[in-house]
Amino acid sequence: MKSSLPKVLHKILGKPLLERVMDSVFKTGCVDEAIVITGHMSEEVEKFVKTTYEGKFPVTTIIQQPQLGTGHAVFMAHDRLKGFNGTVLVLCGDTPLLSEEGLSEFVKKHHESGAALTVMSALFDDPTNYGRIVRDENWHVRKIVEEKDATPEEK
Repeated sequence: MKSSLPKVLHKILGKPLLERVMDSVFKTGCVDEAIVITGHMSEEVEKFVKTTYEGKFPVTTIIQQPQLGTGHAVFMAHDRLKGFNGTVLVLCGDTPLLSEEGLSEFVKKHHESGAALTVMSALFDDPTNYGRIVRDENWHVRKIVEEKDATPEEK
């Protein structure tokens, strides 16, 4: 995006993308705390999170520096989660169409399955510009690969 505003703070129908994601998560009632990993223009994102959620919901922000991708961003929460025993939702702040109902059902299915990890993904007729979740013949996740790194078969 060619903008001076962080991507997650762009608005849809008057509400920043990140706020839409976080509000959906909080409404599920299945999280006790949110950890927001910030990167590009982190000060603006941290200010938004603090002014929007302070006193309403526990939110911790962690700066990802250097920015080494999504997997590394998740790893940045490692120290904060030491000793935690429970369910962790990993969501992108720029996916505003995740609904409270969809997230609640996702968490329910995860618990029912007994799986250590559950991945929500989407199938696209044209996945151009998206990363790929590579699965085996049983639909088990084998790897996640960015489009630029995908083999012709993975594309």
